[in-house]
Amino acid sequence: AYVSCWQGGLAVVDVSQPATMTIVGQVDVPGDVWAATLSPEDGVVYAAGRNGRLTMIDVAAPEAPRVLSQIEGLGRGLCLVVSADGRRLYAAEESGGISTFDIASPRTPVFVETRSGWGTGVFGFAGLPSGLHGLVALNEGGLVAITFEAEADRPARGL
Repeated sequence: AYVSCWQGGLAVVDVSQPATMTIVGQVDVPGDVWAATLSPEDGVVYAAGRNGRLTMIDVAAPEAPRVLSQIEGLGRGLCLVVSADGRRLYAAEESGGISTFDIASPRTPVFVETRSGWGTGVFGFAGLPSGLHGLVALNEGGLVAITFEAEADRPARGL
């Protein structure tokens, strides 16, 4: 498991024995880490926090994770979701936007855009197993269902 440790960076935890989980590796991340998600096909964890950066962490060797790179362009990232096809990363931001990154080259993602209009702030964001839909939990309460537009994998309100 990959656990965001706020100002402690990212921890890699062996959860094979739930009664005796152990930290097998840890890496300091410049800034902080509020959210982390694994891109399962390439062994890269994407991490975000309130510093406005997206951080790529190589976890191929779980006992020695290492920061690959960071890019600017993200608000206070709260939740991260990798698309079902592994080509896009969606980052829900505290301000209420959802940023999209092209992660076809996972070590060098490219910022695509930020879409807003989800309310006064996003509390949480989850992709659904179909890879075509997601749910956005709003700070002021409520849940918004979204769909990803096929031509650009852009989040849009409504189902």
